[in-house]
Amino acid sequence: MACTLPRQKRARLAQPVVPDWSSPIPDLVRRVGDCLLATDDIDCYMAFRAVCHHWRSAIKDDDCADPGRLQPSKWALLDRRDDVLTLANVDTGRFLRRRIPLLRDYFFVGATAGDLILLGEPAYPYQARVLNPFTGSLAPFKAPVPVGEAREVAVTTTSPTTMMVFISTTLAAEGAIMWADQNSEYFQKCNAPFPDDLLCTVPFAGYVYFTNRQGSVLSTAVDDDDVAQG
Repeated sequence: MACTLPRQKRARLAQPVVPDWSSPIPDLVRRVGDCLLATDDIDCYMAFRAVCHHWRSAIKDDDCADPGRLQPSKWALLDRRDDVLTLANVDTGRFLRRRIPLLRDYFFVGATAGDLILLGEPAYPYQARVLNPFTGSLAPFKAPVPVGEAREVAVTTTSPTTMMVFISTTLAAEGAIMWADQNSEYFQKCNAPFPDDLLCTVPFAGYVYFTNRQGSVLSTAVDDDDVAQG
């Protein structure tokens, strides 16, 4: 005898929907990237853009239009052991230990307040180089690094693609403050009162400010090929 009971339909489990994170809305990718840059977490930003081609393409134009976006400004170099740097984000308090094999190919001169690294070629004429420890970019300079121990280093940008380096050295007789852009053949000297007492060098809004033990603040403005002090 045929069974007349209705067949029970088996419930089908819905398949989970897996989001495609490789192709979100480009505006969303840019917003996340901007949040990382706002806290100067450039290492996280570089890892973020390296996730896939779509994420990198979404923010590539912003990086090309403004290379200064990727320059550190809130980091400090705490320690250097060979090619290993210990860094700290002075805004968030985050510590970062980073190995940079490129450091083995140059000699270390100094670090800026924002944590760009000034290096020198190991062979004559010992031309200067500025390293971004987060992106690995190396900006070339024609000028050789000045002789003498660097007290403070500052880097400013005279255009979206051109840098200028300021160095205060321990050799007061040779000029305590020196500067060069990427096209300079050598570092020029800037006269400053009480050069032995210079303590801190900080770039801001196109100027570089120097403080000394007497509480004075010296400013250096770059105008074409001249340097004016106030």
